[in-house]
Amino acid sequence: MFSAAARVFLVSVAGVQGWGSGGSFLARRPVLNPEDLIATVTTGDDPNAHLPDAHPGTQEVIDRLHRMATEQVDLNRDGILDRHELVDFAVVLRDGEREKYTAEEMARWDRNGDSLVELSELHGNLDSKTMTPELQAALAIVEEKFRGVDFDQDGGLNRDELHVFLHPELHTDALQLEAEQQFAQLDTNEDGGVDLRELGSAYSGEAEFDDAYTAHELEIHDHNKDGKLDIHELEELVEGHKYVEHMVGQMITLLDQNKDGRVTMKEFGADHRLLLAAEAIEDWLYSSAGRDEL
Repeated sequence: MFSAAARVFLVSVAGVQGWGSGGSFLARRPVLNPEDLIATVTTGDDPNAHLPDAHPGTQEVIDRLHRMATEQVDLNRDGILDRHELVDFAVVLRDGEREKYTAEEMARWDRNGDSLVELSELHGNLDSKTMTPELQAALAIVEEKFRGVDFDQDGGLNRDELHVFLHPELHTDALQLEAEQQFAQLDTNEDGGVDLRELGSAYSGEAEFDDAYTAHELEIHDHNKDGKLDIHELEELVEGHKYVEHMVGQMITLLDQNKDGRVTMKEFGADHRLLLAAEAIEDWLYSSAGRDEL
């Protein structure tokens, strides 16, 4: 694994922690455990110990969430939010966050204003003669990513190429390279899989990502339940779509009172505590679209 300095360089330059840009359409945050919420509802325990309390402005948030659901999610206007509509909306939000991030990074790295980001611009003020071996290895990863998405081989990344550089999950070859790089860094015991400890090392130094969060990530993507992620499972984690589907599924489980696999508008607003506890709703509120709406 890289030192803290090398990790900072990788993340600041290229978002090399792949699931930071792909695994969720936003930077992930610790959230209320949906399984705990489901248990309190189904067993009859008092959910107030788990659910967020109302606060000033809650009703305004709920009203605007209803408007969002009606105007932006329920596209066929049948009064029902089905899984496909919710997943499609989550994807739209994630795409919007990607576009915003790419625009910010283009402005940040294109120092000469030629609408291209060159390797020298990514290197910044780094001096190869004084770099540590770890930092040189980190730079080699960035350069490999750069060459992989410089599709016209002109030595610079235009806006579309930079978009793939920052969001490799959008391109098959870039996604495969990203997963391979991640796997090589995380599989420290070289047993052909990334276990819980190794996956947790990707979040070292980030206190908000605790062991329970990492275990949840592993559970979602560990299809053969062997306790570790092979290269294909890790690639799926980096790609992020299964995470979105899982997040939406948890939201439906929380809000779907009659258990028909869909959420009616009545169910959507039946209990503001469940609504605000749903991770899909939380992510929408933290997105630029949600901030603009609110």
